[in-house]
Amino acid sequence: GGNHSVFAKAFIETLKRNNDIMESYTLYRDISALVADAAKAYDFNQVPEYAPISHAGHGAGEFFFYPKQLH
Repeated sequence: GGNHSVFAKAFIETLKRNNDIMESYTLYRDISALVADAAKAYDFNQVPEYAPISHAGHGAGEFFFYPKQLH
């Protein structure tokens, strides 16, 4: 991941490529594929998980990500 973890690099790259409103599951799907490929190149298995955050004090919710130029 360069100066970042494999996950962080995939997260940053996916957000940089985004040019529209993106739901969290779409972000997860894109990141998951990048992480799996990058981890394989380093000869280890890493699979991101899409689930509510445990013990966060809320049941669940949806996050939306949008590019800076849309605000």
